[in-house]
Amino acid sequence: MRKSNFQDKYINEYGGNLLFLNELINIIKNISKPRVLDIGCGSGTLAQFISLFSDVTGTEICIERACAANKKIKCLYEKDGEIPKKIGLFDLIYCKEVLPSIKDKSLFYKQIFNTLSKNGFFCTYMPNVNDIQEKPLFNFIPSSISTTISSYSSITKNKLLLQEAGFKNIKETRISLGSVSLNENYANKHRDGYFNNSIDESKNIRISGLYNMISSINCLSQVGINIYYEFERTMIIVQK
Repeated sequence: MRKSNFQDKYINEYGGNLLFLNELINIIKNISKPRVLDIGCGSGTLAQFISLFSDVTGTEICIERACAANKKIKCLYEKDGEIPKKIGLFDLIYCKEVLPSIKDKSLFYKQIFNTLSKNGFFCTYMPNVNDIQEKPLFNFIPSSISTTISSYSSITKNKLLLQEAGFKNIKETRISLGSVSLNENYANKHRDGYFNNSIDESKNIRISGLYNMISSINCLSQVGINIYYEFERTMIIVQK
């Protein structure tokens, strides 16, 4: 697929990540034969686009998503979520929604630092407290707000851990990732605790809240009302 056609397809289907995607491209565009690592690459769609400009490797904790990603890029299944050893150094490492599953973020950032080439970059995005509190999901599952905030840690804390890992030149930017449609797909992807790192004992509360959310969405859609909310995050770029 030609770059322009692939970009059009990506914009149409995944436009919410365009600003993040453009930032990644800006980082590697002046690097000769850049190597890129996508931690938690999912089905590999974003990494597939980046692979048009670089040599991309992905990692994924879910075997089903890893298999899907391997049809697009080289993806390594890492059931424990560890950064694979002996895969060489990378010019850019990035991740999106993996921080809630990282218990020891200090160690995680140090591992990233040690997996980057000289002057390499790490890029991610994360919510601030207001982003989490304004997430429509938590109108139906308010008990998950505190666990979500703690699972990410604050932006200030993450920046401090990045500095302690050895990173420099921290760049912080607010980005809009587009409008998110509140529908059954949105509710169902949170069924396993996605984004909120919920503990097992809150599972029934979460399922009940999601059921109420889907019921409300369906009632509104029957009278022609569709609900969207603006998805904003803070993007962090650091350099080794």
